Amino acid sequence: MRDGDSARKLKVCIIVLVVILIAIIVGSRSCDSEPASDNATPLYGYDESTEEVNDYEETSAHSGDIVEVPFEYDSSGLKVVKVKINNTLTIDMIIDSGCSSTLISLAEANYLWDKGVLTKNDFKGNTKLRLADGKIVNNMVFNLKEIVIGDKLVAHNVEVCVSDNVNSGLLLGNEVLDRAASYTVDTEAKVIKFRLK
Repeated sequence: MRDGDSARKLKVCIIVLVVILIAIIVGSRSCDSEPASDNATPLYGYDESTEEVNDYEETSAHSGDIVEVPFEYDSSGLKVVKVKINNTLTIDMIIDSGCSSTLISLAEANYLWDKGVLTKNDFKGNTKLRLADGKIVNNMVFNLKEIVIGDKLVAHNVEVCVSDNVNSGLLLGNEVLDRAASYTVDTEAKVIKFRLK
């Protein structure tokens, strides 16, 4: 085993131990136990000419506007969109209307932590999350200050569950999708049409 691999594994083990310690201290809560609040920050249109991240709210998008976000199919035939997290990390996320929360893996959370984008102030606690197969898993919950979906839509203060499985799918669930008044999928054009609240 190479020294770099050993150091990387040791670093992951230390992070997992710290996370477990935080989990024990903070206690447990459930993502599924509380729906997104009525005053959740709505999706905003994303003006591609805007240079400053904080100016997204000042775009020309209005309630009722339709914003089209392109998607691709992954190797399993699932719909995937590009998502930029806290203006730092761009990842592919699966659109999953069957998932109540948004989910990233420990690998992405670790990257954001190393970059100083996620901090202890963003940690919200722990959750028990029920998977599609009925299995219940424990996950950490963090607040993401901002996610930009497909370079078209921005959502602020997104509650995200962090899976300790580095190979887990990255899911964009109803915590974000429900911020739109509605959305439809155009499989021929390969776009998701969000109607803003």
